[in-house]
Amino acid sequence: MPDRNGDPDLASAPSRRRSQQSHQAVLQATVALLNEVGYRRLSFEGVARRAGVGKATIYRWWPNKAALVIEALNGEVPLRPLPDTGDLEADLRTAIRLTVEITSAMP
Repeated sequence: MPDRNGDPDLASAPSRRRSQQSHQAVLQATVALLNEVGYRRLSFEGVARRAGVGKATIYRWWPNKAALVIEALNGEVPLRPLPDTGDLEADLRTAIRLTVEITSAMP
């Protein structure tokens, strides 16, 4: 259900509304903490503290740590376009190999 202005992103209860400033702060804090402590030690509590938001805000917006990290890293990792060779198996192998290379190079 859209809000009064027709914006479906702000349609639910006020507690579900995303402040763009808080959203960006959480994503930036996530990237910074990933670089400092790594994925294993990354916590919603640490991200909330760094971003200056409540831990409940993060739990409300992201279902788990993986979803938060995926959104935070979206656009952070430069990806080159993959060619379509017409061989699905070879193209998938190339995509998987490049994904492993990129993630292996991350801190």
